[in-house]
Amino acid sequence: DEKAQLLGWIRDGAMRGEEREYAPVARDEVPFAADVSMQLAEAYLPQGEPDDYRCFVVPWNETTEKFVTGFEVTPDVQAEVHHVILYRVEPELVADFEAMDAAEEGPGYTCYGGPVVGADMTSAAGMPMNLGGWVPGTRGNSFPEGVGIKVEPGSAIVVQMHYNTSHSEPEPDQTRFGFSLADTVERPALSRLITDPKWIRAGGMPIPAGEANVHHRTEIPLAVYLQALGGAEIGLAAGSPYVLHRVNMHMHELGTRGRVGLLRGGEDDECLLDIPEWDFHWQGAYTFEQAVTVQPGDTLTLECWWDNSVDGQPSHGAGPRPTPIDVEWGEGTRDEMCLTGFLVTAN
Repeated sequence: DEKAQLLGWIRDGAMRGEEREYAPVARDEVPFAADVSMQLAEAYLPQGEPDDYRCFVVPWNETTEKFVTGFEVTPDVQAEVHHVILYRVEPELVADFEAMDAAEEGPGYTCYGGPVVGADMTSAAGMPMNLGGWVPGTRGNSFPEGVGIKVEPGSAIVVQMHYNTSHSEPEPDQTRFGFSLADTVERPALSRLITDPKWIRAGGMPIPAGEANVHHRTEIPLAVYLQALGGAEIGLAAGSPYVLHRVNMHMHELGTRGRVGLLRGGEDDECLLDIPEWDFHWQGAYTFEQAVTVQPGDTLTLECWWDNSVDGQPSHGAGPRPTPIDVEWGEGTRDEMCLTGFLVTAN
């Protein structure tokens, strides 16, 4: 009924409603000003139909150590840009990413699930650090006061672009983005994706064909993972508390719900993020109204639900939905993932 009402309103010309019934959405955003502006090295014409996931390696030209304290993204052809994610690549790994770019014709390389195909998401070397991103409706975003992510000279920025041309003809895109920078910050930060390494192994996260409600849950000693994922970079000492500033979630197109929580010694966990109706096309980072202090003994809980029935298959266009197949962890369009991620500082 709600869909019919909305479609009817659009069909009738989207007439403006009563002014007295309108209340503007309150926005409490920190003003953003870019200190360095960048863009894709050359324009790219989307090739995939209707979705094209492409990563581009952009050199970082700062000659001294800097801290990113905020970001903004300005899509070039907004009608076809679905989302943009910005990653930091350390100097010693830049050549590996440039080799992936060079291995494919044209600008960039294919990267559906993330910037590295087959990335080891349990090590700092396996997954570049997330610096920011854009989805429709978002604008520039500043980190909390005094928080920043270090970027060394010789690094690179990998830009993951998701293009969708369902409703427009492909046009060459050269998206722009920028960062606010500081020479020093009070609290250096990590921004990392986290999952259960057992799920990544063959057979570790089965989602059988035809099953409409598949559920996987894990408990992760978050403090241990953060040490492995670069805790020393932010001065996170073993056995000390730390602070979570924002959280995100990642699944693919069979996902129906995602939840992240903390076990603090009791049986019930504290909810950090609950997305009860997952949509692959609506992914963003959620900043906590109050930063969450985590003790070293606290345990992260991560849960994902999927629908691998006929009705749960993604529908692209007017054709029939694909036949369900057995699904596991993977980078491909018909594979799945269950990931969360945090912006973290020492306490």
